Amino acid sequence: MPTIREIVSGYEAVNAWERQERRARLARLTLESSIRRYLEMWDLARRIAPEAEALFWERRLAHYQTLHRKREKAIQVMGRVGQD
Repeated sequence: MPTIREIVSGYEAVNAWERQERRARLARLTLESSIRRYLEMWDLARRIAPEAEALFWERRLAHYQTLHRKREKAIQVMGRVGQD
């Protein structure tokens, strides 16, 4: 009978192999396939847990606001690059 450490080590090895396989598969996906897979996953998640959208709305909003602030700052910095 394997020890807990041996079991965990086995899981870690399998997880590492799966990550490597996933990276290789993702590199071969076209942009269209990648977007399609994302939207299919999103649709599945919405059907499984329809209440999740409301739960994560605030988190997504905060994320997009942060991205917007970073974009605005980059625009300001890039606008001054040629002027310095």
